[in-house]
Amino acid sequence: MKYGLKQSNSDPCLFLNDEKSIYLIVYVHDGIIASVDEQAVKQFPEKLKSEFSVVIGVVNYFLATVPYREAIGSLMILAIVSRHEISYEVGVLSQVLYKPQQVHWSMIKRIMRYLKGTEKCGILFQCNVDNTLQCFTDSDYAGDPLSRRSTLGMIFMSYGGAVSWRSQRQSCIALSTTEAELIAASQAAKEAI
Repeated sequence: MKYGLKQSNSDPCLFLNDEKSIYLIVYVHDGIIASVDEQAVKQFPEKLKSEFSVVIGVVNYFLATVPYREAIGSLMILAIVSRHEISYEVGVLSQVLYKPQQVHWSMIKRIMRYLKGTEKCGILFQCNVDNTLQCFTDSDYAGDPLSRRSTLGMIFMSYGGAVSWRSQRQSCIALSTTEAELIAASQAAKEAI
């Protein structure tokens, strides 16, 4: 390959130059150069500048090193088991598992700060409250600007606590806010049965 680099067999984003012990890791538009030879680290980016726009600096953030999928998985478990209030946000963030940006990681950290601040909060069931199963639903209208599909939310309550909840994108495109709300109510009725 160019610049004396050879692509690693174990990782397609890792390029090696055994001769000068240079390692180049590339992910999306970020890259890290590492070597035991400090002079090689300084010279290598100069070669790349002839073909690429190169910004040289100390690494303080590298997109591939962020455990994005693991964080989404952990938040998803919490949203399913006990923290229904984060269901919508986790659903939105899980749509960018393959190409997360810095803004998405910032949103995950914000959710985690919220959870840390409310860790004493939970679902409280009370025996002196009506045990009638109650359902609440809501829907936006054409919330996704690309697909024009709406997002519905539903929660079932009994004994004062949430027993079931969901936030999901509707499978069809509603033609009005009324239709979006009726679809949400229909989904909730199916869940109740």
